[in-house]
Amino acid sequence: MNILKNDWLLIQESVLAQKSQGVKEIAIPHELRKDLMLIDTAPKIRPRFGLKKTFVDTIVKNHFNKDKVPQHQVPWEFNKFSDLDRKCHELSSFFSNHTVQGLIDWFSITTNPKSKQLGESITLRMFDSDAGKLNQIELFEKVGLIGKTIKLTGKNTATEDMKLFRIDFNEFLDPDIEFEDSFIYDYFANHQFICIIFKEEVMNADPDKQRFLGFKRLSFDDGLSIVRFVVLGKRSGIWSGPEDYKRLSWWIRTVILGRIRRGTM
Repeated sequence: MNILKNDWLLIQESVLAQKSQGVKEIAIPHELRKDLMLIDTAPKIRPRFGLKKTFVDTIVKNHFNKDKVPQHQVPWEFNKFSDLDRKCHELSSFFSNHTVQGLIDWFSITTNPKSKQLGESITLRMFDSDAGKLNQIELFEKVGLIGKTIKLTGKNTATEDMKLFRIDFNEFLDPDIEFEDSFIYDYFANHQFICIIFKEEVMNADPDKQRFLGFKRLSFDDGLSIVRFVVLGKRSGIWSGPEDYKRLSWWIRTVILGRIRRGTM
């Protein structure tokens, strides 16, 4: 309830500010979405809002799927995104510049050092969680947080492509499906990334040659116009084939690296 209360207060503050400025048509600013954890604004109808799809999906899944993998909690209060940002900043300050091998030893991690899940395993131990994946933390699933491990080279470029999601090209091409009703819109509008950032001395370096830099929470709400351009460009025949997915992946990676270069949390 505290999370919903905090979300509502953010919306109320925005509405009251607009009223005090004499705004006639009150609207919930699109930019507010990145700060709302469980409440979502309607993309086509203003000033309507409702519960986030990720929040509702988690409630429904918990009710009907009694045999699912048990959800885990984190042992610290997390009622707004600023709480997460503060915790990530504390962890980044404490563990920054530690080698991956040092973190493996610190947390007694048994994951294969070459595993792509190693960054996620380290993050979970930092968060004092015994979950196997970040999406097994119930609150992270409700608010739509997705963990992404980013490895940088000495020139601050990514050492490998980022895996996103499988595109439904039938939907991607269907002109009868509005962009705001598409899966690709839902993915970017209703999810945020927690990037776990490491730096390698050389490509595919051993754990003692990789260092932890910190965390970065990213919202792509301000970049949805670029995603829209990719989708509508595909439908109009501007692009075709797998190059579209590469373009989208390139754009996302570019946005992430640009923000990472401006500093971690």
